[in-house]
Amino acid sequence: FAYELLIAVDPAAKDRWVSTFLLDPSPELRRDSVDYWKGLADTELKGEAKEKAIELYEKAMSGAVDEDQVSTIAKKLEDLGKPVDVPTHFGLIQNWKVIGPFDNTGEKGYDTVYPPEEKLDFAAKYPGKEKEVSWIDWTTTHQLAKVDLQKGLGIEKAKGTIGYGYAVVTLPESRSAQIRLGTPNGWKLWVNGEYIFGKAEYHSGEFFDQTILDVNLKKGDNAILVKCCQNEQTEPWTNVWRYQVRLCDASGTSILASNRPKVQTIFEKEE
Repeated sequence: FAYELLIAVDPAAKDRWVSTFLLDPSPELRRDSVDYWKGLADTELKGEAKEKAIELYEKAMSGAVDEDQVSTIAKKLEDLGKPVDVPTHFGLIQNWKVIGPFDNTGEKGYDTVYPPEEKLDFAAKYPGKEKEVSWIDWTTTHQLAKVDLQKGLGIEKAKGTIGYGYAVVTLPESRSAQIRLGTPNGWKLWVNGEYIFGKAEYHSGEFFDQTILDVNLKKGDNAILVKCCQNEQTEPWTNVWRYQVRLCDASGTSILASNRPKVQTIFEKEE
């Protein structure tokens, strides 16, 4: 607000200040700065100064925290032969253990306490909706690290189901953070065994950074458990059963776990 007042009084101040906001704690100011540096890169590219354009696109990317800006700049860099590891840039979690399906007939499974909520035993087997289920290691290669439970669990068009995803993020020190989650399905989230939040809503929309949750993480291993609930709607657009989780600070800048494994950088495109 102060910045907007300043440039209202002195429009020339924008040119003096906007380039300095690339790593500002305010996502709004960062956005303006990213646009500034991307604009310079676009100009260099039009002049066929490719190496300079790459340098400026990479500079713009270093401050980008909004999905639309990141996707646009990543496409520019990919076309210039400099592909970007977008999941790492955002702090998206790609490596999970998944289990399911459990029963969600009549949407009753949302409040049903299934075994993963009581005890995490990765060697255990449990009665599932139609057969015995056990934990499966699953790595998503989706371009935005969406965890497709139908793929991960080997199920086609699951309906009336509950699935769980479990991940561990290891940090060098305790800190405040944000977990940002997106899903079109009903969901619940636990961090280190503590219930954080959930929504019993189905197919009401899905977008990046859909839900932002403030959490306190400890030094060492932090356990994240997601309960993802699919209902019994039959419309084609309700067939998705997936979630997406990323770890970042309040500005949207990624927090990368020290145990983050190297994952392929050729990703599946959005269907």
